[in-house]
Amino acid sequence: MTRSFGPVQVPADSYFVMGDNRDNSKDSREFGFLERDRVLGRAYAIAFSVDTSKYYLPRPSRFFTDLE
Repeated sequence: MTRSFGPVQVPADSYFVMGDNRDNSKDSREFGFLERDRVLGRAYAIAFSVDTSKYYLPRPSRFFTDLE
């Protein structure tokens, strides 16, 4: 896996999916873009949240909260 990638333009109705282990993830850098109609499921909760305006400090009040 390459440490340097992109930039790329993602086609309409597609996604660029990224793994959480940059050096050892099978993601869009390896298999390409993921078409929208192949995505199954729905997000329903926030597992972990950080505040990018405050040096990425955790926001515990948002941990494991519903999205609806």
